[in-house]
Amino acid sequence: MERELPASLLMFIASRSAANRIFEALQERGFNDVTIAQARLMMGVDPEGTRLSVLAARAQIAKQTATALVDKLERAGYVERVADPTDGRARLVRMTSRAKEAIPHARAEEDRIEAEWRAHLGTKRMRQLREALTDLRTLTDPYQCSPRSGRSRTGRGTSEPRRPATAHGLRRRCRATARPPSPNRNGRCDSASVARLSFVYGWRGAGSRRRSWSR
Repeated sequence: MERELPASLLMFIASRSAANRIFEALQERGFNDVTIAQARLMMGVDPEGTRLSVLAARAQIAKQTATALVDKLERAGYVERVADPTDGRARLVRMTSRAKEAIPHARAEEDRIEAEWRAHLGTKRMRQLREALTDLRTLTDPYQCSPRSGRSRTGRGTSEPRRPATAHGLRRRCRATARPPSPNRNGRCDSASVARLSFVYGWRGAGSRRRSWSR
């Protein structure tokens, strides 16, 4: 008897399809000069700006790699480096007007996708699907905010998800007790968390070959 596909894979297939649709829509509108790796990093940028170390943690890449990606995005006009108003020694990576121009196009395609899914499943099943996936966030979303505290369930803001403890990791934590992980600069969860995770999930499933932002 053939084994049924796991629910996680079925969700991934739908997520990847939606991500590809959004990539194609953005490319058609002229946003075709950003690679998948650059776009994945840029999705971690908060509206008021984000430190480079936090971006690297969110994208799960080395800080040196994140620096190179930000350099390319800056040359392409999608991000800029600005002073951190809370720390004169630090700098933030912030989206430019060019990057913000892409957001309405991406959201419009998201609306079209949801409308197609609703027409296929029916209003009731689509509502049940959304409710079930929302409930699953309590188990699967490391950036899930607590309604009362406004903090993620990791207790560390939105800077990085909880990672499994290892012997090497525990040793590193012991050595770094005087220098705890850097939180999100505003210390709060933001509405971009879910979108950031879903896009990362879609990009990882898109294959290893180099592709444009919108493909």
